[in-house]
Amino acid sequence: MKQRKKIFPPHLPARPFLRHRNMRNQVRSLYVVLILVFSGVTAAAISLSIIAWVVPNGYSYPTSSDIVIRTQQIQTSNQPSFEPLLAQKVEKREIRLYNAKQKTTDGFYAGSAYIADAVLLSAGGWAVFYPTHAVPQKRFIEAVDYQGQVYTVTNLFHDKVSGFTFIQIDGDNFRGDLSFADAQAFSGKTALVARAKGINNAIAIDSFIQKDTHNTLPVWQPQYIHTFIGQAKPGNMVFTLDSGELVGFVGKNNTIVPAWMVQSQLNGLFEDGNTAYTILDIGGYEIDGFVDEDEVFQKKTGWYITTSATKATTSTLGIGDVIVEINKKPFSAIDAAEHILLGPNPLPLRIIRNTEYTDILVNKTTKIVQ
Repeated sequence: MKQRKKIFPPHLPARPFLRHRNMRNQVRSLYVVLILVFSGVTAAAISLSIIAWVVPNGYSYPTSSDIVIRTQQIQTSNQPSFEPLLAQKVEKREIRLYNAKQKTTDGFYAGSAYIADAVLLSAGGWAVFYPTHAVPQKRFIEAVDYQGQVYTVTNLFHDKVSGFTFIQIDGDNFRGDLSFADAQAFSGKTALVARAKGINNAIAIDSFIQKDTHNTLPVWQPQYIHTFIGQAKPGNMVFTLDSGELVGFVGKNNTIVPAWMVQSQLNGLFEDGNTAYTILDIGGYEIDGFVDEDEVFQKKTGWYITTSATKATTSTLGIGDVIVEINKKPFSAIDAAEHILLGPNPLPLRIIRNTEYTDILVNKTTKIVQ
């Protein structure tokens, strides 16, 4: 369907301790002291058992006083906490990955054996993490769940586009009810949690930055990426505090690699065991222009196509076309890739071609990027 409008050429965008005097109070104080000492020994025993699980023999264990001090520091720090039931759900969705080559004969992992925390995606054992260094071969990786159960890794592959690594662990009946947050609904007031090794840190969305300022990216790859304020390390998982939805993972330079890129891979992952993107195979750049709509000039932002695998027809795109809507939403380079990858196939587009609006349905193509 075509609408004739006058369209101008697009342009580049511009408290203390009290001493008791009578014997009764002294006896009561003694009872309290004994209870506290017993509690401290119990807490130390629990803490030591946890430490023994992650370090090898020969490690110089901290004294009980060291452990109490550390526990107090953690409890009094400004770390966000999920609601109790939600905290259990989040914990059950996580697995911790270790390098089995750094495991002692008595079953302990060295501190350096830690690889990353991963999020479970399905009951069948598929999970995802964001590696910050070289990942061992799958036969050398062991996954440990919240109960301390150890699993082997049966599948592993790296997504070169997003930087995520997907794995499948040997088992079933895992918690597979993960939900994904709507990245476009975030603001600086959205409470987020960056999490690793069971420790939470509060972060907040700051702004968007352009992912690549020197080279033009394909339209189906993210052009902009969220940055955040707060303390977090690359590879940390990021969740919403109120609902425990996955936002993404901490990337380089205080950025968040969005979880919707994981979401876009689920069908291929569960059905075929691989990652593949359904894309618009075009290149170009973002532009601004003005359109005369009923004698009122309206500013339009679009994607000017400079490379295309197809020629312009009633169902395909071509060089010179300008995309102004994707799936009935105004074009924005901030979320264009998300709308393309998560949108239907064929994908409804509105374009400007030869100074006229044209609505077309375009079939997306499949691109395997392992």
